[in-house]
Amino acid sequence: MKPEKPLVSLKQKIAIAFYLVVLMTISIGVVAIILSQGLKFKVDHLVTEDMLKVTTALNLAKDAHKLQTITAKLDITPREDLKQYENQRRNNLDALEIKWQELLDDSRQLASLSLSLAFKQQLEQHIDRQLHYVQQMSLIKAITERALSSHIQAYNLQTNLINIQNSFAKDITAKLRNIDTLTSLALDKRQIRQAKSLIKQHEELARFLHYGEQLFAQLAQLSPNENIPKINQLQRTSMRLYLIMDASFTKEDELYPLAQNWLSLIQENIIGEDNIFLLTRDAKKSHNIASAHLSYQASAAQDISEFAQRLVSHVELSIEKSRQKLKTDSTAFVVLIIFAGIIYAFFVWLTNWHFISKGIIKPVIATSHAMNAIANEKLDTQLPRTDNLELHQMVTSLETLKSYAAQVKAVSEIDGLTGVYNRRYFDQQLTTLISRCNEQQLPLSLILFDIDKFKQYNDKYGHLAGDQCLKRVLRTVKSQLHRPADMIARYGGDEFVILLPNTLEQDALTIAEKIRIKVFDLAIPHADSDYDNRITISLGVASMLCTGINTSDALIQYADKALYQAKADGRNRSSS
Repeated sequence: MKPEKPLVSLKQKIAIAFYLVVLMTISIGVVAIILSQGLKFKVDHLVTEDMLKVTTALNLAKDAHKLQTITAKLDITPREDLKQYENQRRNNLDALEIKWQELLDDSRQLASLSLSLAFKQQLEQHIDRQLHYVQQMSLIKAITERALSSHIQAYNLQTNLINIQNSFAKDITAKLRNIDTLTSLALDKRQIRQAKSLIKQHEELARFLHYGEQLFAQLAQLSPNENIPKINQLQRTSMRLYLIMDASFTKEDELYPLAQNWLSLIQENIIGEDNIFLLTRDAKKSHNIASAHLSYQASAAQDISEFAQRLVSHVELSIEKSRQKLKTDSTAFVVLIIFAGIIYAFFVWLTNWHFISKGIIKPVIATSHAMNAIANEKLDTQLPRTDNLELHQMVTSLETLKSYAAQVKAVSEIDGLTGVYNRRYFDQQLTTLISRCNEQQLPLSLILFDIDKFKQYNDKYGHLAGDQCLKRVLRTVKSQLHRPADMIARYGGDEFVILLPNTLEQDALTIAEKIRIKVFDLAIPHADSDYDNRITISLGVASMLCTGINTSDALIQYADKALYQAKADGRNRSSS
C-alpha cells in the first residue's frame, strides 16, 4: 500500500503562489526592461543617425541648387554698366567659392555617417570633384579679372573712337564746305585750273570721308557679345578700309597732312599690341573659358543634387523598414503586457500596463503613424505629444523632417521665378477638379492669359527686366483672386493659367476683365505696346458645366482659342 502524499497547508500554497507570482513578476519586469531598452535604442538610432542623414542630404541638395543658380548668374555676358557688372561678377564669384566650401563641408559630414558601400564610394568621388572645384576658383577668378580688364580697355578705346569719329566728321565736313566756297570764288573769277584742282580735292576728300564713315561703322559693331569669327571679320574689313584711306593721298597732295593726322589718331586704336580688336577677342575668349569652367561646375552641382535626392529616398526607405520593425517590437511588447494583465488584472492594469500603454506604446504607435503619413506626403499630419524624453527627441526630429519634406514638396510644385504653381502641379489639380466637376455637376472656369508683345519687351529691356515685369504682373493678378480654392500657375514662358472652381463663364469673364484693367493700371513702360506704351495682357476664358467640355485637354483648348481670338481682336482684352 503506497504512502499518502503529505498535506500542504493553505499558507504554504499561498507562499508558493506568492513566490511564483514574484518570480513571474520579476521575469516579466526583466523582459519589459529589455524590450523598452531595445525600443529606446532603435528610437535613438532613428533620431540621431537616420534623421541626420536625411537632414544633411537635404542641405546638400539645397546648397547644390543654390550653386547652380550662382553659376547661371555668372554666365551673363558684359553689359554697358561695366562698374555694376564688374562688382556683381566678383560678388557672385565670392559667393560661388563660399558655396563650394559649404557643399564640401556638408559632403564630408555626410561621409562621416554610416552609409552603404555604393553610396560611400559615390560620395567620395563627389568630394574629390568638389575639392577640385574649390581649388579651381582662384583660376576662374584670374580668368574673369582678365576678361573684365580687357573688356574695360576695349570699351575705353571704343569710347575714344566715337569721339574721334565725331571730330573727324565735323572737321572733314568743314573742310569740304571750305573747298566748295573756294571753288565758287575761282569759277566766278574764271580761274579754271584752280577750280579743277579744288574740285579734285573735294572728290578725294569726300571719298576719304566716305571710307572713314564706313570704318567707324565697322568699329561700332565691336562687342564682347560677338563671336570670334565676327570680330575677325570686322578687323579684316576695318583694316581694308584703313588701307584705302591711307592710299587716298600722296605726299605731294595738299590734303596729305590732314589725312595723315586723322589716320594716326585712328591707327593708335586699331593697330598695335593693345588694339581694340585684340582686347575684344581676349575679353571674349577669357569669358568663354570662364563660362566653360562654370558649366562644368553647374553640371557637377546637378550630379550632387541628384545624388542627394537618391540618398534621401534610400534613407527614407530605411526609416520605413525601421518603423515596421519598431511597430513589430511594440506589438510584441503589448502582447506581453496583455498576458501579464490577464494574470494580474487590476494590479497590472493599475501599475505596469497603465504606465506602459500611455507612456510608451501609444506615443510610439502615434509617432509611427505620423512618420508613415509624412512619408506619404500628408504634411498636415499633427505630431503626437509626449513627456518621454526619447520619444520627444524623435518627434522633434520628425518635425524637422516634416519641414524639409514640405520644402522639397514646395520646390517641386512652385515655379522658382514667379512664386506661383508650376505646370506639373497645375495638371494634377486640373485633373482632380475635372473629375469632381463631372461627379458633382459643378461649374469650372479657366482663364489663360499672357503678356502682349513680351518677346519685344525682353529684347528691348533685357531678361532681368522681363523677370521683374512677370513678378509685378503676377502679384497684381493674385491680388484679384480672393477665394482659397482659386489657383494660378505658370503654363509656360509668359503664359499663365487661372483655375476658378465653382465659377460660371460670365463670372470668370468679369474676373478676367478686372485682372486686365489692374495690369493696365500698373503702367509698366513698354515702348512697343499698342496701348499708351504700357504693358497689357490678353485673356482667354473657358468654362465647363459637365456638358460639352468634360476633359482637361478640351477645356485648355477652348481657353487657348479664346486667347487667340483676343490677340486677333487687337490684344489688351478678354475673350471667351
